[in-house]
Amino acid sequence: AGSAVGGFGLGSLSLSENKESKCENDGPATVMGLLKDIASKVNNLEVAIGSGSAGRRSSGGPQNFDNSSGKAHGIDVVLGSQWGDEGKGKLVDKLSQEYDVCARVAGGSNAGHTIVVGDTKYKFHLLPSGILNEKATCVIGNGVVIHLPSFLNELDSLSSSGINSSGRIKISDRAHLVFDFHQEVDGHIETRLGRNKIGTTRKGIGPSYASKIQRNGLRVGDLQRWEYFESRFRALAEHHINAFPGLEI
Repeated sequence: AGSAVGGFGLGSLSLSENKESKCENDGPATVMGLLKDIASKVNNLEVAIGSGSAGRRSSGGPQNFDNSSGKAHGIDVVLGSQWGDEGKGKLVDKLSQEYDVCARVAGGSNAGHTIVVGDTKYKFHLLPSGILNEKATCVIGNGVVIHLPSFLNELDSLSSSGINSSGRIKISDRAHLVFDFHQEVDGHIETRLGRNKIGTTRKGIGPSYASKIQRNGLRVGDLQRWEYFESRFRALAEHHINAFPGLEI
């Protein structure tokens, strides 16, 4: 069995007498031929979803969606390649002014960026900065962990700044919740590590993701079934009390 990259079988590679890498399986004879074949298939996929050469941007900017003409959507993904502070928020703010939807896929309220519009500063922690575009719908995806008091405070702050977010914020019902005891545990772990501490913001993000991985965390959708939510919360609280003696919940 050969390796697979992006769903394309590479098969095993061998060197011919002229030292050119070749594939033993049927298909393109050389590695370069294989790469060209992959590029062709990727291009076909891009065209199929509306982001390929048929609708490729000429200016390098975001591809606008024209509802009247039925043109395809353009999708841009902003990814940070280091431990934060790469300027993602500023870039998202610029891009989102031309988009109908701005989504956040991961992280929690430990993130933070400030957007300045005129003389007004807007501070974001959970909400995508695309909320400043009055035509954009902002999505908090299932990979985000949400501390509800912080989220509500952020909404109040936006409202007091004159930003109407009513009906423009969607939260995945599979997004996990950050509780106050997650934040206490975060600080406890940092203190325990001493000189070797990670340097977290102590917002409970790591412990909340740990609950998610351990499958004992609670999700936004669980709030729709209160008795189930209560029983799961009690079990989660007991788990943390046993793991961290002295913790009060």
